[in-house]
Amino acid sequence: MFGLWLVTSFIASQIKSAPTYKLEPVIVIGSRISSKLLEVLRSVTIITSEEIKELPVHSISELLNYSLSVDIRQRNLYGVQADASIRGAGFEQVLILIDGVKVGDPQTGHHSLNIPLGLNDIERVEILRGHGSSLYGANAFGGVINIITKNETSKSTGVSGSYGSYGTYTVATHLTQFNTRLSMGYQKSDGYRDDTDFDNLNLWTKTKIGNVDISLGCQDKKFGAYGFYAFSPSWERTRTKFGSIKMQSICKGGSQTAPTLLIEPTIYYREHYDKFVYIRDNPDIYTNYHTNYKYGGELLILTSLGTLGNVAFGGELGEERIESTGIRGGVESSALGYHNRQNVALYIEHQESFHKLLVNTGARADYNSQYKWNFSPSVALGYLFSDRFKLRGSCGKTFRAPTFTELYYESPGNIGNPDLLSEKAFSYEFGIDYSDFSVTLFARNEDNLIDWVKPKLDTLAPWEVKNIKKANIRGAEMLIGLQIGKWGHLTIPYTIIQSEIETDGKHISKYALNYPEHMLALKWGSKFSLQSWGLSANIGTTFKSRVGEQGYWVSSVKLSTQISEVSFFFETKNLLDTKYEEIPGIELPGRWLTVGASATL
Repeated sequence: MFGLWLVTSFIASQIKSAPTYKLEPVIVIGSRISSKLLEVLRSVTIITSEEIKELPVHSISELLNYSLSVDIRQRNLYGVQADASIRGAGFEQVLILIDGVKVGDPQTGHHSLNIPLGLNDIERVEILRGHGSSLYGANAFGGVINIITKNETSKSTGVSGSYGSYGTYTVATHLTQFNTRLSMGYQKSDGYRDDTDFDNLNLWTKTKIGNVDISLGCQDKKFGAYGFYAFSPSWERTRTKFGSIKMQSICKGGSQTAPTLLIEPTIYYREHYDKFVYIRDNPDIYTNYHTNYKYGGELLILTSLGTLGNVAFGGELGEERIESTGIRGGVESSALGYHNRQNVALYIEHQESFHKLLVNTGARADYNSQYKWNFSPSVALGYLFSDRFKLRGSCGKTFRAPTFTELYYESPGNIGNPDLLSEKAFSYEFGIDYSDFSVTLFARNEDNLIDWVKPKLDTLAPWEVKNIKKANIRGAEMLIGLQIGKWGHLTIPYTIIQSEIETDGKHISKYALNYPEHMLALKWGSKFSLQSWGLSANIGTTFKSRVGEQGYWVSSVKLSTQISEVSFFFETKNLLDTKYEEIPGIELPGRWLTVGASATL
């Protein structure tokens, strides 16, 4: 793969003498062919760096909780551990990217949001709802979350800190110089109840050398884990290492507005270490040590066909590997054991416009040494009535590969299944976008759905992984944005989901039915003056009503002001002190107060 990068670099060096130009800002997640948001034919949300700065959040998982059709199920705040769901899909069915590079965890989706980034490192977050396998392959089942990092070239230095309830404090700093950004973030807390303490560290660097971007990151988290996997005083440590090298070379042809050829090779590496201690003060009873590796490369080629539109094609090559051992009653165990699997993929996408009619078609073939071939076609249509009014529709096939935990995990309470089949689905949607209003109807027909189940008549039996036949997901989502005079801006995302799951009727499900039937979020932001002070007030409220459960409201507020180069803020999370659980049995904290400041020089 490194040789591939060198070859491509040589090719690019031969064409880089061609005139260069600056491309307009584009959205990259809804298509391999980057487009302006108006031309994206999928249901997409963009969270900007300004929104990230204003919202009362301290982690990527908390940020995503306010997005349309995204359900975040947290086990603690500050990004200690959380599961992401989109449109009722399970936490294993959402693909996470950093700058377009896949960073999902092959051991378990519980670790997919272990990302070595602070909020201040993020330029924007792009969220694709619905099928994504024709673009990105496995696990883009319910949607894709692409985190775009800052690529700064000007010199700057920043520092921030905060202190809040339960002895919680944070420190973050960054330095940008010589086209390189270095950042550090640290979070520590005594916890809001026993065994909920945490100690988190993020390190990140990104540098630009000519047309090459090099990113490196490391995250180390240590935290109390009561109720995460079992109701015992547990402890867990995770450590994530990530690196990528991406080069973009453009050869300009006769057109003055678009490139005729873009070559973009990428190589990446991700390593994730997980130590879980069942009884915190007695690790010899039950402890797991898991280390998984994910590495490979991709080559994307984009070319213009003139009046015939644009085409993108390329391929991927990679491997996933796990080394897992443990201790059971003082005796060493193989735990998940030692396994690996290789992935090869080829894909193509074509985009063309016929006056106001836009057409996008794509297809991807994935081969995995374990679950063999999967073919994922897609088609999307859109009609632009104006630069504010668009109709769109799409459909496509998608699939998900079983994780190593689902295949091989064995404990007294959980048993994996090495004979699992890949999940598959056919997904489609129809939507209308008008100015700051959009509505989308969506559906997903799933086959070979994977879940942990146990017999209804034997609640003491262990959870076992099975393909539980079929599921049909139906829903609608609506997004309203309102500018209310000079007072501020209100955003209201709402989603309703219903499902029909075909099972044998003899088992109960652990995850398949744990989605919100109703999700509502209210985001209010305003700026006003109080005497000589300029103040900003931002309120975030979410409502969720899960299957078979009573709904709950959680509201948070953030007040901030700028004095010279320093910004001060006061924040209250869970303002109404709501008692709620996002994962059954794990009560999340009540009212949480925080004060802090930041400065950029």
